[in-house]
Amino acid sequence: MKAIADPDEIRKFAASLEARAEGVRQRQTAMINSFHSLREVWRDEKYLRFERVLSHTITRLTLFYHRADAYARYLRKKAEFLDRYLDRRY
Repeated sequence: MKAIADPDEIRKFAASLEARAEGVRQRQTAMINSFHSLREVWRDEKYLRFERVLSHTITRLTLFYHRADAYARYLRKKAEFLDRYLDRRY
């Protein structure tokens, strides 16, 4: 069996993925807060349409960062497995 992945690069990507997911999470929270403030001054049909679009988008973003976190955990486990495998080979 041959390892065709670098555990350190996998860990770097996992860390980057987690950082980007956290950035999305933080921006989403800020956007929601701003939108709720906007509700006080904008309340017409276009606001309600935008609210539905934003709600759908937030659902998708939430799914993204949950999946990104799960995939980062998977990648870290894969890197650990590769480390053990490579240590046994040498």
